[in-house]
Amino acid sequence: MTMKESMDAFDIMAVVNELKEFEGEYIKKIYQKNDEIFIKLKKDIFIKNGKWICITKHREEND
Repeated sequence: MTMKESMDAFDIMAVVNELKEFEGEYIKKIYQKNDEIFIKLKKDIFIKNGKWICITKHREEND
């Protein structure tokens, strides 16, 4: 089975449902590097333009 190249309507519907927990939440920081976006809330959200989204409590620091 090959990996999907982009998100379809069902993926977007699932993401919207997961993001509802952040409605009204204060945004602490937003970073963008090329086609990746990092949003700092009570949890961290990573987005790669049209490819994937990740919601996590932990962020690996690469300094």
